[in-house]
Amino acid sequence: MPSKPAYFSPEIISLICDEIEDRQTVAHLGRVSRTFVDIAQRVLYHTVDLVGLPQRLVAAWLSVATRNARLANWVYY
Repeated sequence: MPSKPAYFSPEIISLICDEIEDRQTVAHLGRVSRTFVDIAQRVLYHTVDLVGLPQRLVAAWLSVATRNARLANWVYY
């Protein structure tokens, strides 16, 4: 019989994501489940540093943020 998947409360997932300093690891965690994606996106989009990036990357980021209001809501300025 298959084992039951582990359940982590959103609070525990948030603590995990908040402690990870490597943004790529947080992005990978966001692919684990729907619960993880919401929390990982909050962490990833809380602080966005576009300084020094090529204009095409800044434009691409802005395009994604404007098409997805939920992502834009996570950004603090």
